[in-house]
Amino acid sequence: MATQWGEGHLLVVVGGLDDRFGLPATVRFATEIAAALIMVYAGGLQLHDIGDPFGVGVLSLDGFSLIATVIVTVTIVNAYNFVDGADGLAGLLVLIGLIAVAIVGGAGASSTAIALLASTAIVGFLVFNFPVNGNRRLRSFMGDAGSTFLGFIIVWVALGVSQGPDRFISPVYCLWFAAIPVFDCLTRFVRRLVRHVSPLTPGRDHFHHVLYRSG
Repeated sequence: MATQWGEGHLLVVVGGLDDRFGLPATVRFATEIAAALIMVYAGGLQLHDIGDPFGVGVLSLDGFSLIATVIVTVTIVNAYNFVDGADGLAGLLVLIGLIAVAIVGGAGASSTAIALLASTAIVGFLVFNFPVNGNRRLRSFMGDAGSTFLGFIIVWVALGVSQGPDRFISPVYCLWFAAIPVFDCLTRFVRRLVRHVSPLTPGRDHFHHVLYRSG
């Protein structure tokens, strides 16, 4: 966390090593993969199946379960990082997903407690993140570390309510919890490949940039 004073204003940036030193993509991906493996082996959360999206029975991932879990985790984590391009956007999208998880899981799910705890923290952050007259003198920004961590929380709680014998919802429905960031990430990836541009470089081709340019 860093603070900066100037002209009577206080800026708070919640970040980590990547925000301070600009870590390369390979280091970031390695860290995200490590976090996914910790979730699997220490947290006991893994994507074992994707439910019954086609009405032919539950589609089990079997031997691809670990690989699928890592891919899904890294994709969603980076999707929330990519969508963090406007004040309050990433925080609000995560808040919506967490509230959905809490509603689905109900009081009996351990993921509900995690979702509600994270939601209260996000609400406190958003109070000082939205550019309104009441918070002009004190602003907060989450940075890359904050947005990727929020994406990781979404993966964690979504697996908690959609996997195992006590699941509350089919895994395929959990895509709706992160639909906008994932759709933005995948469409951006495809568009960049078509234009022969690296998907990992920054750009102003996200959906919120399109909306801004459209007025």
